[in-house]
Amino acid sequence: MQKNKSKESKPDPLQKSFQDEQHQLFVLIIEDSELDAGLMARELQNYGYQPQWQRVENAKALIDALAEKPWDVVISDYAMPQFNGLEALQIVKAKHPELPFLLVSGTIGEENAVEAMRAGAYDYLLKDRLARLGPAVMRALKEAQEHQARHKAEQALRLSEERYRAFVNATTDMAFIKDSNFRYLMVNQLNQDFFGLSEAEILGKTDFDLMPAQAAQNCRLSDQQALDSGRVILSIEQIDNHIYETRKFPVQLGKSTGVGGLVRDITDRQRSEAEIRKLNISLAQRLQQLTALRKIDQAISSSLDLRPTLNTIVDQSTTQLNADAVSILLYNPFSFTLEYAAGSGFRTRLIEQTRLRLGIGQAGRAALEQRLISVADLSRSDAESGRSALTQQEGFISHQAIPLIVKGQIKGVLEAFHRSIFTPDDEWREFFSTLATQTAIAIDNISLFESLQRSNIELTLAYDATIEGWSRALDLRDNETEGHTERVAELTIKLAHALAIRDDEIVHLRRGALLHDIGKMVIPDDILHKPGPLSEDEWQIMRQHPQIAYEMLYPIQYLRPALDIPHYHHEKWIGGGYPQGLIGEQIPLSARIFAVVDVWDALTSDRPYRPAWSREEALNYIRQQAGQHFDPQVVKQFLQIIKHEV
Repeated sequence: MQKNKSKESKPDPLQKSFQDEQHQLFVLIIEDSELDAGLMARELQNYGYQPQWQRVENAKALIDALAEKPWDVVISDYAMPQFNGLEALQIVKAKHPELPFLLVSGTIGEENAVEAMRAGAYDYLLKDRLARLGPAVMRALKEAQEHQARHKAEQALRLSEERYRAFVNATTDMAFIKDSNFRYLMVNQLNQDFFGLSEAEILGKTDFDLMPAQAAQNCRLSDQQALDSGRVILSIEQIDNHIYETRKFPVQLGKSTGVGGLVRDITDRQRSEAEIRKLNISLAQRLQQLTALRKIDQAISSSLDLRPTLNTIVDQSTTQLNADAVSILLYNPFSFTLEYAAGSGFRTRLIEQTRLRLGIGQAGRAALEQRLISVADLSRSDAESGRSALTQQEGFISHQAIPLIVKGQIKGVLEAFHRSIFTPDDEWREFFSTLATQTAIAIDNISLFESLQRSNIELTLAYDATIEGWSRALDLRDNETEGHTERVAELTIKLAHALAIRDDEIVHLRRGALLHDIGKMVIPDDILHKPGPLSEDEWQIMRQHPQIAYEMLYPIQYLRPALDIPHYHHEKWIGGGYPQGLIGEQIPLSARIFAVVDVWDALTSDRPYRPAWSREEALNYIRQQAGQHFDPQVVKQFLQIIKHEV
């Protein structure tokens, strides 16, 4: 509440600093006098604010203004003809409870001032003391900011407490929080059940009030340790013949630090711990095994070479099986023998001489009987007949062999050797079996791939042999052009290499060159073998052979990439060729290459209607037709090749 002072205080340096800056301020003024509203705005400006203000004088205008934009402060006259400050205060607080509200009046009684402050006004001023308006606004804004900060902090704390209480009540562990004197501040339902007391009966008490002295003392020590260390403390505590695993940790409680805890009854777990160790492989060991299997999978998927894959398998198997040595024997179905393929951990090379017939030795029995064979002490068994030298020189005592079977077929045997007595447990056998399955799959996949590769090669050779047979049939049909097809095919490949054509495309160029005149198979002999010039009608028939070749070969999917040469090798660079009259680079490059070679071979070979041209005559013709019949760039490269030929 503002009180009159007999003397004005000296300017505060902080206030002067505030006045030196410009602070934008959105001010809503409730005032029936435009002049008084302007005076208020001027006082705020003098204080250092940059007020953006609006005047309203009735309830409707006030409601509209509050909805229009966010305001920093509301200043209201107390008494107006149509409205009063208390009514305005109620409207503002109903819509914006945190918005600072100041009353200004010519005369306001003490009772009215107190009522206004109780209703939520931050301050009130007399109109003859407007010089104090700036400081009052600054205080109101500061108080509002602090109030908002406190409110947000309280909300955050309340939300945090609600979430924490929801968590601790949902957990399957007993949960609690104690203060710095180790008195209970919070316990969940499980903790209440443990003590057999309600929350109200537990809160404020210590463990010495709730449990036997020794148990309470143990709890106090771990509480103190968590508080002193500032970290999570794991402890095992025994209370009434029950064993509890307790995690205790420091908890910030305002300005002090308390202790939180989670408690779990592990009595049954402790009693059965020995059995659990026997029934479960440790997490680290399982992770190592999974990592090994993943490496084997990567080796299988990244390589189609059997030897590196098998080497990876024996290396990983030796480590994960804790074996001294591991080998893989592959089954030869033609000789009915198991033969060494890969090994790891051997001191000599005797294992590489392994060649066992089915049924001989442990490995032979494992393959024949299709089951795991295990001998803990080889010195008491004659099962390894045929490999006694290996056993003695390597110092092997125990031996396990498991067949490699996939799709019901035996692929080989996986062997594990130990230089001390070893009896595998169920987990070891399971992992050994998993490794055998992976190995069998790898062998089968690579065998299938190699078989497929061989089949593809054989099929490709058969296709190419067929194509070459067709080309020879064409040459035999026309004795005058015998050898023409092979010659143009070889020279086409040479020219294609010089023009940097990729190898995977050149194979199609060769096939196209071999089949370039396949369409002539349907040309009548009297036209094909005519010794003199052809008539126009005969030329019409002859010019059909490229299209006939296309129609003959297109249904064969394998030969479609080779169709450009048979189809377009009679097209010309400047147009006018056949069958489609293509121009320039409309003609496929393979056909442009072949056209030069085909004409060259035709000119330098004897034909029924003319003798062979000389080398120079043919070269001059090729040069003259560059840019006319032939692609100039192809001709340029062709001439370079011919120049270096004898």
